[in-house]
Amino acid sequence: VVAVLPGVRRAGAAARRLWRTALLAIGAAALGWSLLATANLITYRSFTGSLGSSVFLFARLQADGDAAAALRPGCEAGQPWKTCAHLDQLGLPSDEFLWRGWSPLPDMGYPSGFMAEAQELNPILLHALWRRWLVASAVRTLEQLATVELGDGMDSEGTWMLGKDLGQYGLGHMARELGQTRQAEDAIVPFMPRAPAEGLAWAGLAALAVLVVVGLRQGRPAVWWPALFVLAVWLGNAALIALGGEVHGRYSARVIWLAPFLAGLVALRAAAGPPRRRPG
Repeated sequence: VVAVLPGVRRAGAAARRLWRTALLAIGAAALGWSLLATANLITYRSFTGSLGSSVFLFARLQADGDAAAALRPGCEAGQPWKTCAHLDQLGLPSDEFLWRGWSPLPDMGYPSGFMAEAQELNPILLHALWRRWLVASAVRTLEQLATVELGDGMDSEGTWMLGKDLGQYGLGHMARELGQTRQAEDAIVPFMPRAPAEGLAWAGLAALAVLVVVGLRQGRPAVWWPALFVLAVWLGNAALIALGGEVHGRYSARVIWLAPFLAGLVALRAAAGPPRRRPG
């Protein structure tokens, strides 16, 4: 967007820096996506960044609106969709549709067997439900921004999800041992330093906001630009999660700890003052 603005090259040093940064960010994103897609091509013979994205989007859309009403005309017209046999089961929360045993997804082929159909159905659902989806996503964005936690990766659910299928691979004894661990009993969570860690995260975000203001008032892009960049990443992460997933602490935890780290570095830069120009 910055690159195509008329006259941006002639608008001064700050605009040129913004233009160069935008091109760098776009190039880095393109490189990262290409490497991820190449890995999927090598492993799964599919050049895509996420094999299951269509299923996740379907799960999100069916949770945000009346998916059954949107798909019923096609089912009555004779479309061979596996979803037609499960219209009365739609409307589950997104996570329940994806991961719970009472979801219709296993009967529809699990994610791998449902991907192609989800790609076909998602445009129909988007056409019918886009307003509800966007409004609900805006609410989830705010909720995700307010969710600053260490994450939920050490709770008991992950252990039980891992253990429940080990028996079919001859590892039933391991499942029993997993069930006796501290994590399976939710005994690790109380030892997590939530208060200091989450307080530090909020302090880092607040400090970045202050540094943006200070840097702008002092005319120092080296201070306000990196601070604004991390705040934009924090907001963008929340918005993307809201469009296709559920609100979880772990989705903030993967980026939120950059805030206090960078705030400290930028504060040191701000305290040092602007770089001195060499004579001549």
